[in-house]
Amino acid sequence: MPTFQQKLKALGFDTYDQYLVGEHWQSFKQTYIESSRPKACLVCKSKTIELHHITYTRLGYEELEDVIPLCREHHGGV
Repeated sequence: MPTFQQKLKALGFDTYDQYLVGEHWQSFKQTYIESSRPKACLVCKSKTIELHHITYTRLGYEELEDVIPLCREHHGGV
């Protein structure tokens, strides 16, 4: 099974930060926002969220179930 870094490289990115500003991730975030998935932090219910990967298995080909919404504080704690 490829490592996280190998997956990033295969997608054409040197860093995860590059991936997060890339077209795919931006499009995926929009798809998430337009979905019926939760739009508030699962811990504190804040409406200001970041999407946290619960798996990187499908990095670059994420499904909505691969992420959860967390506020910045709780995302940082994970």
